[in-house]
Amino acid sequence: MPAPADSLADAALALATGTDPELRGRDLLDLLWALHRTPAGSPRTVTPVLAREDAYRSARPVGAADSLAVRLSELLDSAALDPDALARHEETWRALGVTEADLPALRGELTALADGLRVLPEVTADPVRALAARLPGLSTDDRDTALALLPPADRERLAADPVLVDALRAQLPAAEFASVAAHLMTRVPDGVEQPVTAGARARAQVARLLRAPDVAARLLKAGSRVVVVPRSEAMTSLDAFRHLRGAVTGDGRPWDDVRGAGTRTAAVTEENLLGERTTVGTGMSAYPDGYSTTLHEFAHTLHLHGLDAVDRQRITDAFRTTTRAGEAGNWPDGPLHGYDTDGRRSAPNYSSRDEFEFFAQLTNVYLMAHGGSDPYTGLPRNNAGPEWARTHQPALYPLLRRLYGEGPRTAPRHPRSVEPARPRGARPADANPVEATDVENEALARARALWDVAEDGAGDGSDSYVAVRALWDGTTGTHAPQPHTPAPLPSPFPAPVPRARSAAAPPPTDSAVQQRLQELRAVVDATFGSQPVHRGGVPRRGAPARRPAVGGRDGPPDGRRPRRPAPGDPRTAAPRNGHPAGERAERPMNSAAMGDFTRVPGRHRVMRCFLPPLRKRTAA
Repeated sequence: MPAPADSLADAALALATGTDPELRGRDLLDLLWALHRTPAGSPRTVTPVLAREDAYRSARPVGAADSLAVRLSELLDSAALDPDALARHEETWRALGVTEADLPALRGELTALADGLRVLPEVTADPVRALAARLPGLSTDDRDTALALLPPADRERLAADPVLVDALRAQLPAAEFASVAAHLMTRVPDGVEQPVTAGARARAQVARLLRAPDVAARLLKAGSRVVVVPRSEAMTSLDAFRHLRGAVTGDGRPWDDVRGAGTRTAAVTEENLLGERTTVGTGMSAYPDGYSTTLHEFAHTLHLHGLDAVDRQRITDAFRTTTRAGEAGNWPDGPLHGYDTDGRRSAPNYSSRDEFEFFAQLTNVYLMAHGGSDPYTGLPRNNAGPEWARTHQPALYPLLRRLYGEGPRTAPRHPRSVEPARPRGARPADANPVEATDVENEALARARALWDVAEDGAGDGSDSYVAVRALWDGTTGTHAPQPHTPAPLPSPFPAPVPRARSAAAPPPTDSAVQQRLQELRAVVDATFGSQPVHRGGVPRRGAPARRPAVGGRDGPPDGRRPRRPAPGDPRTAAPRNGHPAGERAERPMNSAAMGDFTRVPGRHRVMRCFLPPLRKRTAA
């Protein structure tokens, strides 16, 4: 067997250069076991551990610290100062054959080595470790600026520091700690077309799910991260998801085409954050407007690696209760089944697959990011926010409220409105704004096309360019000079020419006007009866006015007013359907109203055509 010193140096190098978090517990055991087997009389220093500095610099992982001492100090502190991480490592050690009697000695070796590395000059002088010591005390703006200016590798080192995570959790309010945690765990790799906007929106969405400080701290310490997938690249092209290449999902979809995953590291897509479209895969280019795969996938990560056993069991119990209810259950994706016109039943909705999809879809409902229809039933999903969860899933409502806060409030709307419910004050950028982004992209494309057309450029041949080109040509036309004989120049003082009348429409003569007036007068007389014509248009005061006839269009031959029918006249027979036989019911009018009406100048003549003569009122 190799000498203890050589074995100790090799074990330290293997731990420092390892990149697989799942194997880190085994590498740590090798190092601690070598220390534990060191003879008791040997000096307990960190020098043998740092003997392979040159080998480390040549094999240093991407983003790791430059110094072997700093790298080992970070790895050992993550185990010695985090009880949850140490418990996970001890489970690995037991599986490798370590007995309960050996565990106390291994814990002692871990604590001693971590304390010895932490006080080394190169560790205390490391800029990232110095920033970690100052970060909790900074103001919000200074902290955000410091994190934004850090390289991704240094930000990852901060995220993996359990001492920093505990300090941030203890000193910051819950909402601010959620924002810092989202900043630490979000990664925007090369290839993202809009890295600044996509990163900001990813951090904002992730922070909505980190309102519980204990869950946020547990995710950071467990190594959970969020990676933004470029819109034009497959998810499996990234290192974090390369192991899924060539595999298929539980429902038969190839992972190479899937746009999102919720493992320990969540994959969220650039197009869903921005409302854009992707060219990856053969399916739809974008999820429905208002549906957030970002929240869905990170809810998987939170469910698997952020919740304790009690909360996970609570979710399982609620799912089983809903499953037993069948079609009467309250599913986040709407009705359990859909039916076509022939009565054939569809497959069950997506939220009924298992408790993990059930919880992820319920998360979207609570945060009102669940737009669109279920892909299996074709029916609209529920998207009514916290109120729906409170009334339809009361067993999980306290957990959702603890994890995500109060949630968005529904904006007031008319009770008969058919528009979908939307959160109060929400901006289109909150959840996959596909429709708004399509409008903006089309406007931008036409603006570019207009510039190309105005500059007489070739353009890109897109539909927007063709449309703008056609509009431009149709509005301005194209000038093509034709050969012709030049017209003579006009004289500077042209002679006046008498104005000629148009031969197409000569003016009418006086006799024609008179004939037209007679024709119009005949039409008026045939329609309204013969009327006297007064010069000036207004009858003289006191002049007798002709009373219009009542008995017909022309009236009786003698021009007298007809009398009332006698009581025995057939016209006064019993009414049918509420009206006298052969007549139409007249609206009764009281004498006072008629008397007042008859005093209106110029109107009594009209009324007396249809009513009996009124008696003259006498003074009381």
